[in-house]
Amino acid sequence: MITKSLNVNLIKLCYAPDSTTRRKWFQYLNETFSAERFEAILAPFAKEIEVEILSKSKKNFAPLGSSVSLLIGEKTVHLARQLYHLDKSHMGVHTYYSFDDKSKAASFRIDFEVATCGETNPLVLVNPLLKIIPAEVVFLDFKLRGFADEPRKASNEASNEAGNGVGGSLEKSFPSFPSFSSARGFFAEEILLGYEWVETKMHQQKIYFGKLRKKEIPASLKSKVNEIFASF
Repeated sequence: MITKSLNVNLIKLCYAPDSTTRRKWFQYLNETFSAERFEAILAPFAKEIEVEILSKSKKNFAPLGSSVSLLIGEKTVHLARQLYHLDKSHMGVHTYYSFDDKSKAASFRIDFEVATCGETNPLVLVNPLLKIIPAEVVFLDFKLRGFADEPRKASNEASNEAGNGVGGSLEKSFPSFPSFSSARGFFAEEILLGYEWVETKMHQQKIYFGKLRKKEIPASLKSKVNEIFASF
């Protein structure tokens, strides 16, 4: 059974030289991205990756912030496997607010995560997520854990290729997982047109890290955006 885990950090910024601007922007975001709104966003996401919602919890924090967590499972869950899904399958979103007095940049961070043993790759969610939240900076972590349901079929030569990142495919090591060599392939071209994309791939460890930075950034935010982008 292969667990596919996806974490996406979306960071929106606003130049807020005074407390009034900062307060109004934070209040707007807090109302726009409430726990109730995120609950409505995650429901179709669950359908997109072909899982069902088993239970959910949500919370709006004072004065700012929200959190939603969903316990999810495959639609064909068998009773004997349900405990496994309680441990391994979930979807959640959490928000954080901060302000940098030096750059006068107010930031709003949304952390989205999903882990599933289902057949559908959760990377399919990056496009609808970025359409809803067109952030200035985005960090993405995707990894595979577990073991294949059937014996490995990869030859030593193929395994070495995968480890070296030369022509290797995940399908060779994990027969039950669709082959791909880059998370970039899951992004729609119209979305990537507006971003710079950098990716780090560790094929042997089954870890893929990507980061995106908007190409068009207001001059007042460029320094802070570049600082955040370079932090990982």
